Amino acid sequence: MPFVIDWAIVILGSIGAVTLAKLSPRIIYRGHWEKPVHFIIIIHLTLSVVVHAWAILVRSHDVFKVFAIEYSYFALLYFLFFAWRSWTIKVRNGDDASHT
Repeated sequence: MPFVIDWAIVILGSIGAVTLAKLSPRIIYRGHWEKPVHFIIIIHLTLSVVVHAWAILVRSHDVFKVFAIEYSYFALLYFLFFAWRSWTIKVRNGDDASHT
């Protein structure tokens, strides 16, 4: 895997995790399952950023050998879900954020 992919994951994952964390109080959750999934996405994005940043730092992809190759497909689907979720998210106006 080229390191440009690692850089893309670090940059986009960081932006996504920080944005989702900052929006948390303003998100309109449409079901009981959405709030836990939202935080799982933040945690997964953050861990992905850390692992890919480590690969960049040590200039080696050996860290990924602990994951089965099938995990790559899961991760890809997961990030596609994250992209879909970020486009469909409903957020309260700043004035309504205190009303949960």
